[in-house]
Amino acid sequence: MLLSHAKDGPDADVRITIDAAEVRFEISFNLLFIDGIVEVPRADPDAVGLKEYETLWNALFECLEAGNRVRVDGVDVTPVAAGFDVPEADLALLSLFPVHGLRALQQVRLVLEYPLKTEPSSVALLWSAFPKEIVPGAATETAVDVNAFLAARGKEQVIRFSEGEPEFVWHAPAAEAVLQGAAEPPLKTPLLVPWVSVGMIAAVVVVLIGARRRLGSDGFRRWLRLAIPVTVVLAVLTQGLGRAPLPLFSRGLPGAEEALSIFAPLHANIYRAFDYDQESVIYDALARSVHGKLLDVIYNDVYRGLILEDEGGAVCSVDEVKLLHGEVLTVGRTKEGNISFVVRARWRVRGSVYHFGHSHSREIEYQAEYRVAQVPEGWRIVGCNVLSQQRTDDSGVLSEGPKEGSRP
Repeated sequence: MLLSHAKDGPDADVRITIDAAEVRFEISFNLLFIDGIVEVPRADPDAVGLKEYETLWNALFECLEAGNRVRVDGVDVTPVAAGFDVPEADLALLSLFPVHGLRALQQVRLVLEYPLKTEPSSVALLWSAFPKEIVPGAATETAVDVNAFLAARGKEQVIRFSEGEPEFVWHAPAAEAVLQGAAEPPLKTPLLVPWVSVGMIAAVVVVLIGARRRLGSDGFRRWLRLAIPVTVVLAVLTQGLGRAPLPLFSRGLPGAEEALSIFAPLHANIYRAFDYDQESVIYDALARSVHGKLLDVIYNDVYRGLILEDEGGAVCSVDEVKLLHGEVLTVGRTKEGNISFVVRARWRVRGSVYHFGHSHSREIEYQAEYRVAQVPEGWRIVGCNVLSQQRTDDSGVLSEGPKEGSRP
């Protein structure tokens, strides 16, 4: 539970995993939540005694088994009890719960598993446990909504159950990759011509034509034996000078509009790659937009941004990436002759931060310069320099400034 988001009321942390073998619920309730859905007397209202574990576990299991429902491809699945424990409360946090004290702090954890025979196409999740709480200023009690963190088929999202809408239906995604608008195939590498060497050879040929007429056959042959090796040596020494594409075999440089249309999907796909939850799959998805050593850098920076260390390890899922402004600074070619350009971009990332029982939004605005270039696999981002970031937190406080090395 995070200090800055502790809830002094009924609270639940629900995490659901859907895979080919099972649907799994890992649930943590505080005692206030439990007292609102089952009636199990305790010797101490602020704690659960060892002798009360079994009674409480049976009551919670019966409540969730009877009221909740997991329907897989139209068939109801019966839950299996897979775990129960009462973690020791951290009394250092008690001051965060001035109204309800230990009943809001103390948690009870249980695990339910719904075994599957085949990989599901759809899963309907019905949640029934909604305890009441008194909202300050309200005349009546209000049912508590329950947020849940759902991980399925490599994608993660926050879902909400309420008395008015107690059901969520998950559908297996289509077979196509999560990435949209992936990088187009590379343009053909232009034919580079060493124009200095070509010009030198052409000049020697012109001189030789003129010399043949003046020197006669014998003199011309002697002069030719000297000119050819000297010309070859000079041509080799100057082959790296004045290299430029042969116009008939290369296309021109992209304009600003075309460069931005290349950059936009590459940039958006950086975040789409993290919809997956397996490191190897994330790397493979990132490699479709990022090239070389930058791949590791961006993976580590974005991962640290999504697993929020400053909020106790809470998970942030990206809801929207919006490119606000893009400006093409330079367009040119690499030394290999491939097209390369630099874009200064400003964009906003909106995400949902999920932790014990609830979620809240996080929005950060970034500005950075990106270098995009052709590589054998296609267009890729090959360089990134983050210039600044701005964050508006839940209280509306804005913090900004250069954040060198921050996540893109």
